[in-house]
Amino acid sequence: MTADRRKGFAGRLIAALALAVTPVQAADTITLGGQTFARDAETVDLAGANLPGPVDLAPLSRLTRVKTIYLNDLAVANLTPLAGLATLEDLDISDTQVGDLAPLKGLTDLKVLRATRTPVEDLSPLAGLTELELLDMAEAPVRDLAPLAALTRLRDLRISDAPIADITPLKGMTGLRKLDLVRTQVRDLPALAGMTALEKVSLQQSPVRDLSPLATARGLKWLNASYTQVQDIAPLTGLAALERLELTGTHVADIAPLGSMTGMVNLEISFTDVADIAPLAGLKGLRVLGLGRTEVRDISPLRGLPLLRMVSLTGAPVSDLSPLRSLPALEELAVGQPLSKEKYRALDPVPVTDLGLDWTRYRGRAEVERFLAGAAGR
Repeated sequence: MTADRRKGFAGRLIAALALAVTPVQAADTITLGGQTFARDAETVDLAGANLPGPVDLAPLSRLTRVKTIYLNDLAVANLTPLAGLATLEDLDISDTQVGDLAPLKGLTDLKVLRATRTPVEDLSPLAGLTELELLDMAEAPVRDLAPLAALTRLRDLRISDAPIADITPLKGMTGLRKLDLVRTQVRDLPALAGMTALEKVSLQQSPVRDLSPLATARGLKWLNASYTQVQDIAPLTGLAALERLELTGTHVADIAPLGSMTGMVNLEISFTDVADIAPLAGLKGLRVLGLGRTEVRDISPLRGLPLLRMVSLTGAPVSDLSPLRSLPALEELAVGQPLSKEKYRALDPVPVTDLGLDWTRYRGRAEVERFLAGAAGR
């Protein structure tokens, strides 16, 4: 074979190999929105990719081993291409236009689903996804929790800004640790009775009145019941694990049940009817305390709280601030007369001219000490 013929043969061989290899390489990858992923990729992260919409997810249907897909903040409305992704465990479709979860009903390995700020109303496609551990539907207009009744592995459930009133379907979720029911229509909590694993519960701006069902939640560390209809916190008496309690904007007046909660770190009781804070004298671990717009006049019970770092007295009728001078850790203090309690609780909009923001916040140990020294000298 001549040199020219050998060169020609070699060239044809290289070209043939190129043609043979190229399709294989293409078959091993997918491209979406200018990004390329291996078909056997375990994670596909397109969150906030700023892709022009509507985004077609069809290429994702070719994924073979994917476990995690992030699509949040994309112009996505149809999840049909995900229907066959049997290995999927973690999906985020928050801030998308997805309104139908039906394509997910066969994804029985799914453990985490985040769908915040979507138009999803119907959760029935999730009824069979018994491996779900975290479901975040915050700010989605979910109407019925019944489809979740069999999801007893749920550990974290977040519902907010939804017309939900009945939480009976949650009764069997005895392993639930975190529960958000924020700005819902929920009034009654009997479904939570016996949920001893609860660690964090958020009920703010829901019309809840009775906290009794939480009495057995011995591991509860954080409870937010701000702007609810709660008046009596006696049911919390035995919850010694509580570290953070928020009761802002409630009609709570008696805080005696808090006296035994020596692990309390953050307590917010601003805009309540509390007048006597003597029960706080033994909370040696307290670091943050909100007493704004309460009826508190005497703050001497705070003298022995060595870790107290931040105190708000804005709008409270306290005249003697000297007890604060004995707090070695105090570095942030708010005092003054802000918006009145009556106006703050009003349903009608409040004109800016009525805000009355005659208050001051002092930050830093030196600044706080200078203020207290001046206050004591007046």
